[in-house]
Amino acid sequence: MFQALHSSAGAGKTHALVRHYLLLALREDEPGAYGRILALTFTNKAAGEMRERIITYLEGLAAGTELTGALANVRDTIVREAGLDPATVRERAARTLTHILHHWPQFAVSTIDAFTRRVVMPFARDLQMDSELRMTTEEKEMRARAVDRLLEDAGSDPALTTLLTSIGSDLVENEDVWRVDRPLLNLSDQLTKEAAIDPLLKLQDSQDQDFVAIQRDLRRATHTFRERLRTLGRNALAALAAEGINADDLAYGKNGPWSYLNKLAVFDVALDPNDHVRKAMAKDAWTSGKASASVKAAVERTAPLLRKTIQEVEDLRGSGELGAHTLRCAVLEDLLPAAGLHLLSDRLETVKREEALVFFSDLVKKVAAIVQREPAPFLYERLGEKYRHFLIDEFQDTSLLQWHALLPLITNALSTGGTALLVGDAKQAIYRWRNGEARQFTALPHLFGKERLADGDGHEGILLRTWAPIDPLLENRRSARAVIAFNNDLFAALRDTLPEKYRIVYDAPAQLAVNDHEGLVRVACFAKPEKNDAPGDDEHIDPDPLVFTAGAVREALADGFKPGDIAVLVRSGNQGNAVAAHLVVQGHQVVSPDALSLGADPGARTAMALLAWTCRPDDVSAAQAVQLLALLRPDHGTAPERGHPAEQMRTWCSTRPAIHPRAPLHALLHAILRALDLDPSRDAFALGLLNEAHTFAQEHGSAIPAFLEHWERTARKRPVGGATNKAAVQVMTVHKSKGLEFPVVIVPFADMLGSNKRDRQWIDPRPTVPELPAALVTPNKVLDALGIPAIEEEKELGALDVMDLIYVAFTRPVLRLYAAFDGRRKSGAGHAACTILGLGPGDRLERGTRSPAPTHTERDREGLLDLHAPMPAEPVRIRIRQEAPTNWDPVDPDPFRAHGKLLHAILARTHVTEDLAAAVESEAAAAGVAPQDKDAIHQRLAALLARPDVAPFFAPGLRTRTEATLIDAHGHAHRPDRLTTDGTGTRVLDIKTGAPSPAHHEQVALYMRLLRELGEASVSGYLLYVSDGGLVEVL
Repeated sequence: MFQALHSSAGAGKTHALVRHYLLLALREDEPGAYGRILALTFTNKAAGEMRERIITYLEGLAAGTELTGALANVRDTIVREAGLDPATVRERAARTLTHILHHWPQFAVSTIDAFTRRVVMPFARDLQMDSELRMTTEEKEMRARAVDRLLEDAGSDPALTTLLTSIGSDLVENEDVWRVDRPLLNLSDQLTKEAAIDPLLKLQDSQDQDFVAIQRDLRRATHTFRERLRTLGRNALAALAAEGINADDLAYGKNGPWSYLNKLAVFDVALDPNDHVRKAMAKDAWTSGKASASVKAAVERTAPLLRKTIQEVEDLRGSGELGAHTLRCAVLEDLLPAAGLHLLSDRLETVKREEALVFFSDLVKKVAAIVQREPAPFLYERLGEKYRHFLIDEFQDTSLLQWHALLPLITNALSTGGTALLVGDAKQAIYRWRNGEARQFTALPHLFGKERLADGDGHEGILLRTWAPIDPLLENRRSARAVIAFNNDLFAALRDTLPEKYRIVYDAPAQLAVNDHEGLVRVACFAKPEKNDAPGDDEHIDPDPLVFTAGAVREALADGFKPGDIAVLVRSGNQGNAVAAHLVVQGHQVVSPDALSLGADPGARTAMALLAWTCRPDDVSAAQAVQLLALLRPDHGTAPERGHPAEQMRTWCSTRPAIHPRAPLHALLHAILRALDLDPSRDAFALGLLNEAHTFAQEHGSAIPAFLEHWERTARKRPVGGATNKAAVQVMTVHKSKGLEFPVVIVPFADMLGSNKRDRQWIDPRPTVPELPAALVTPNKVLDALGIPAIEEEKELGALDVMDLIYVAFTRPVLRLYAAFDGRRKSGAGHAACTILGLGPGDRLERGTRSPAPTHTERDREGLLDLHAPMPAEPVRIRIRQEAPTNWDPVDPDPFRAHGKLLHAILARTHVTEDLAAAVESEAAAAGVAPQDKDAIHQRLAALLARPDVAPFFAPGLRTRTEATLIDAHGHAHRPDRLTTDGTGTRVLDIKTGAPSPAHHEQVALYMRLLRELGEASVSGYLLYVSDGGLVEVL
């Protein structure tokens, strides 16, 4: 049975999901029946909440006490649907709960990403991925390293060199900053977008020199067309000058034909006649009413040329030549960087392989690629018939590839009597920028994008045959009656403003109110002041919405609401910053998700500054530490004006002996927090910082410089969980508010319009550019006018996105909704909303009743652990060495290991001896090696590689693989440093920088055995000890 449950905001979706899960788990007389259910959610938080709800419900059902509310509803549903009596439900719930607690791994409630990783893990080698599947979210950093790697290869790859040279020439010609990496970095995020997969595959078939040739042809064509139109404009202006005619002599002065002709004389991409020009053409009236008779006669003599010039341009528009020129210009803008994306993708894969890291998006791409070409994917062989029932939450945010990757499992279960329930709300699909695809939800039971699957018709046939429609959830258990009624009326009318094919998203019946509170809705429509023309002011913040927000906060506080009950929802970070700043000036405390990151906490920043000082005791580190310390702890006696910062820091540290650079990372950070009077048992940020250091040390070692780099790159942005601060108004984006609710919600920028900058988009530029199967362009009004199908569709989806954002924001409140629209806009969902509500600039609307806030009750703390036990006055002394040797250097905490890693990295990049110089240069620069040390390393390795016994491992003509992964029978990964094949046999070379050990021989012998098991007939193994140059054969 295949079902889709449409659940509008506040309708109890999680309860419905858990109820269905328990029905499946308890209707069979088997405590382990839950092990055949797979429940997938969108986030780790949602998965945790579902697991917790399932356990809580099972405890309640098994307790044997009288059930009310949600638990009674679950029990009654199971009794009715499964035909059981209440006693049997209670007994099965108890057995199932016990079984889950004793067999936790069988409790399959997880995110789609986590499940995909589990599916891929046994087949990682077949998919050419690291067998351990170490995931990373540092995609931006990895893409930047891939760009660096691409630039390093310039000069060695002729086609790549030509491509990069052309990109640089473009920067010079456009008078842009000469950084060849910037265009590539700007486009590198395309590598993680599902919409870019097909276009990039199409471009992969073309050679790099082809793109340079296309660029040359496009430049020639655009230059020729541009000069043709400029000549028309210049000739017309010359004729006017010859007659002594100026702007005031022509109709409409500087705003009419005169302006048009001047723009034509410097024509670039596009030119549209304004209303004055159209009127002059239609009436054949070219002379100003103030002109003298002689001037009128002169204008009449030039009028035929003016008419002919403008008409010739309009004829070019009508024939499509002007539009073709506009499209060529748009394609040229990002042509070469887009062409280099497939090369960048190769380098990115290399970087990930070297680091043994995988993106989450890689997993679903790999699985989906197999599903799209194989009707029965081998990936699912090990799962077999394990799962018979599937529940997918937030389906509107599931990507097309994620859904296609799951289909074989789901249709297999459906075809053999299993079930699948998809739950979501297409009106809340606000994650399209993260590859979410709501259209596949509204298309059900039909299969959206089935043409991309190997057996799309077959999968769709199973969905259609097993389809069992169910009623949507209509009861809104969150919001007050006035809020529900307002949203019902508004979005039913806004639905008709959407393109016809997307109105189905808002076809759901009106929600029914369950809440007894009347509630309050206030809506304002402002007359927007003129936008500032300040440079770089991409998103000017108007004062009226800020004043409106402050007034709404004051009103809510006056009626008894606490500051923590109030949430201000915005579209962008700039809007949120403006709101927060305004409220702070008004005397309110404010908190936002950004403020809950480690780097936003003064204590964490100060601790990291002190850690940096212990590692790098220079003047810059000292100044930063003194400044932050003075702000956080004024009583500690440090201040910028009290002397040299370095002397102050030395004095401060001298009175705190636990803080010294020889302490290990975790202990040192703990000592710093103690010196700052930051108790991790009471301070969530201090605890978060310690956890971050502990996790980093486990995965990457305890090198303090490396942790400082990790802090700047990633850790400072890490969110810190914790209870809501009831003394502060919450300011957050609509995206962050998804799934949350608040007693009072204020939406000061309800039009939901962010920056005017639009994301780049892939289009088919043919037939204008027939040699190019796909092109990346930046949409704008000029391109919009061309009616390009892909851009038209994106505009329609963008309009739906805006309405969905408004819907999500307006459905967060429990009791009160305050919203403000921009009354001067003439289009968009905000303008439509004002029209529907009958609001003009300056008007206001009120629905419901203003009443005092309900009485707040503190949550019963019985049974909760007290996590605020005081810290001991002195740290517990454990008999473990806590200090490094006296000659230890904190900047290079493990010099031997670091040196060894550097030599490994250099030799891994040296395929033949001629590669050595470039490898040393690159790796030494990345490691910050001093020039004299770099030269010494080069000389030493060059001498080693020139030796007769070592040189054959680095000779030309060999097939060489470095850090290649070998998988043993248990699925464990092994990576020999170097494998070389010459056609007669394979040689293993493992490079060691330490002292010889019998374990090294065992290691190489294992590599040799694994290679023989893979079919390599002739295998030999060697150990190369760099410290003394010894080359030892392993027998």
